[in-house]
Order: sequence, then structure tokens, then C-alpha cells
Amino acid sequence: RIPLLAALMDRRQVSWDGGTKFKTTIEKATSESLAQEYKVNDALDVSTKSIFETAEFELKYIQVPVEYTVEHRLQAREGDGAVIDHIGGIVRSAQNAVKYKIRSTIWGTASATSDSDTGWQGIPDALDSNDSTTYGTIARNTTNTFWNGADDDNCDTTTEPTIEKFREFQESVLQNTEFDTPKDMMAFTSSAVFRALQAAVEAHHGYPPPGSMAKFGFSTMMIDGIEIVQDPYLNANSTDKKKFALLHLPDWWLKLSPERSFKLTDFRWQGEVVNGYDKWLARAMVAGNICCTKPNGSLYRTAMNV
Repeated sequence: RIPLLAALMDRRQVSWDGGTKFKTTIEKATSESLAQEYKVNDALDVSTKSIFETAEFELKYIQVPVEYTVEHRLQAREGDGAVIDHIGGIVRSAQNAVKYKIRSTIWGTASATSDSDTGWQGIPDALDSNDSTTYGTIARNTTNTFWNGADDDNCDTTTEPTIEKFREFQESVLQNTEFDTPKDMMAFTSSAVFRALQAAVEAHHGYPPPGSMAKFGFSTMMIDGIEIVQDPYLNANSTDKKKFALLHLPDWWLKLSPERSFKLTDFRWQGEVVNGYDKWLARAMVAGNICCTKPNGSLYRTAMNV
């Protein structure tokens, strides 16, 4: 139940190149300033310009311990009136805990995650320069505005959830990205913002049709050919319900190590170690990160007026 991860997996934008870091070349400028208009007898300019930079994303690790005692083991094997599969239950709970942890970091409910922090990096880290002054080891400043989210200055500005504003969001993104098809764009928001936009569409055009993410069980609708997805996680409190993101999905990647892709290690009896206990221990583990290779091609808002 994590819409962004489901969207990236559906687009097959899940990859791993090995190692502990993900590096990619960023085009931070164009060569337009080098273009020269000249006459036949004019000298031709010879100049260069730095248009590329390398972004580097760290591998992030999450683990959840899974432990059961000899009593749980005997109960699971010999019955003893057990009404649930305790061991199976704690395994499922641990694997879900890893997903929940990633889900919370996607929207930055905790403090900002820098490149050197342990947490996975999410939408605010990529798009809000107030939360993260360095992203992918590239510093954000007045000369590196290409590395900010679209219309970043208004990230925390109170905004009405109207069709007009939604189209303004589109225009902000279009200025900085190659918009090949509306399917490359997807918006994620809370149920409160979703309902407000849905009501605005119904008032003028009738009920908006659902999008492709409905097949994963999410509430979705289409506006101007762009799918808007309701993220259940954003319904928890008054701060999260005001969040909205319009993402150019080709710029987003889920980097996931095949060896640590929500997998569970083998259970080991702890009585084998010195001063150990009659318990079995395993760990649910994941290693990866969420990376955006063009922040100014996506937009993030924290103060939708709902």
C-alpha cells in the first residue's frame, strides 16, 4: 500500500547496478549561451561551458528483528490450543514494518534526511530545498537552482486545491522537463485534497474516471490525462493531509539490492552463543533508496488548504 513504490514497480523503474552507491550524470545547463550568430568574415568563438554534474546517492539500510522463544516454537509445532500461527504472524509483521518505515520516509514525516543520514530519502528531500540543502551530494544554492523542485519558492505557500491551481502546477513542471505523455506524470496526495479536486471536477465535467493505479486498490482519478492517486498514509494527521506532489515519473527510481529486497534471514538458535537464550532470531532486511535525477521536473506542496 505504498503508491509511489507501486507506480515505480509498475513502470519497471526498479534497478540495481551493484556497489553501495548509485551515481548518475545530471545535465545542469544547456549550451545555448555558446551559440554564435556570425557573418562570413567574423571570427568563430571558441569557448566551453560546464553542463554536466554527477549526483551520488547512498545505499540506505533497514532491518527489523524477528524473535520467538522455545514456548512459541513448541506451541506452533505441537498445538497446545494455539489460535494463531505466532511465528508466521511475527514474520509478516516484521516484513510489513520495513515497508511502513519506507512509507513514512517517502513523505518526510521525520526530520529531513541528508545524504549521510541512515534513513531512506523521499519526496521532500528531493524537492524541498528548505528540508535538504544537499541532495545526491550536489549542494543547492543560488547557482544550483536546477537541483531544486519546480517552483520551489512556493513549496510551503498555502494553496487552494482547485483545477486552476492543478494546471498551474503542470505549467511549472513543463518548464523544466520533456513532457512526452500525460502518463509520465502522476500526482500523489491525501484524501482531503483528493476529494476537493474530485468535487471541483464533478461540478464542471462529471465524475472523473479512475486511472491505472486503481488496479492496485488505490483511489485514483484523471485530470487532463494525469492520474491523481490518494495515498492512505497522508490521512494520519493535520500536517500530512495538506501534502501534494506532482511527479515526472521517468526521473524517479527505486534502487533495491536483490540480496536485501524485503528478505528474511534464516532463524538461528541463540543458545549457541555464549550467555545466549533459548530463542530463535532472524531479521527482515532491505537495502536501497529512492532517487530523483531531475528535481526541477517535479513539484511538491506542503500547505494545501484543506
